[in-house]
Amino acid sequence: MECVNVDAAAQIGDRMGFSTNVATLEAETLKHETCVHCGMRYLYPLSRRAHGIGSSYFPFLNLIASMDAEEKANEHAYQRLKQKHANSFDPVRCPGCQGYQPQAIRELKRKRAWITLKVGLVATICTAPILGIIAQFAVSWLSAEVIWCVVLAELVLTVALAAGWWPLFNPGVGKTYLWGISPVLDDNVLTLEAHQAMVDARHEVRAQEELQAEERRAKTMAAQFQREANAAAKKQRQMQEMAERAKRDILEQGR
Repeated sequence: MECVNVDAAAQIGDRMGFSTNVATLEAETLKHETCVHCGMRYLYPLSRRAHGIGSSYFPFLNLIASMDAEEKANEHAYQRLKQKHANSFDPVRCPGCQGYQPQAIRELKRKRAWITLKVGLVATICTAPILGIIAQFAVSWLSAEVIWCVVLAELVLTVALAAGWWPLFNPGVGKTYLWGISPVLDDNVLTLEAHQAMVDARHEVRAQEELQAEERRAKTMAAQFQREANAAAKKQRQMQEMAERAKRDILEQGR
């Protein structure tokens, strides 16, 4: 798992040797799945992001405290990122039977139920003061009892909508309550056999590249050796010619 530091560890507190930092890490890993419908093993890239907070205290040593807090923040974010990769799933269709896995659907239900609750609660909280203002300036029949009934009805509706994701949402059988789900990452899904073949092909390409690089190095070394041998032979010939020339000069002087 290769992590990318999305946001450099940001210092959010620093006083008298006490430092607090927050870090954000993002990484992509290969998620292995075994289809519960047809038993096919496949994998797909799973990308997640995690935040981490670290604090440290070194009296009167702000720099050391900041560095230690940054390291703790990165470690905290890394551990949370590992947990997310282990426990998270993307709604990816099985390449064999085109079915979704139950754990991915459960995760989608939880996420969408939580979003529904948050949106509904915000809407409910905003309803009471808005209706109160309307009752005060425009509509006289909006009493406090009516407003509280509306708020209670919104709360009940919010809970009902959030709970409705479980019985009414299952893209595997065509139930797409409120809004549907588009299959994601289908183009990147590989069966285990296809992935292994791809890995083997990459290893073969890498081995070929290394072999070619070794051959180029061998040719370069051979050419260098040949140049050195030619230079040595040329030098030897020059020395021999000089020796013969000196010998002839000595013979001519003797005559």
